Amino acid sequence: MGALNGKQFLQRLDSTPRELWYGDQKVTGSVSTHPAFRGVAKSIAALYEMQNTPNLKEIMTYTSPKTGNPVGVSFLQPRTKEDLAKRTTMMKGWESF
Repeated sequence: MGALNGKQFLQRLDSTPRELWYGDQKVTGSVSTHPAFRGVAKSIAALYEMQNTPNLKEIMTYTSPKTGNPVGVSFLQPRTKEDLAKRTTMMKGWESF
């Protein structure tokens, strides 16, 4: 699967069946709009959106050796110094968010 954007992340969050509880209350309906989760869902969606921002795409994604699709660098398993440097740069980009 290639790099998602924020909207795709939220759609998957809401469409994936799950049993979710907040305290003793079962969460029903949209997770992304539930008062307990909408803030964090919005923040994570913004991080996914960075993967598709033209001037950040090269920093936030890498080309999958299996599919050729862009994938989030957070999924890159560093095997070289260059891989580790790429992940570090991506994390610093998230940090500045």
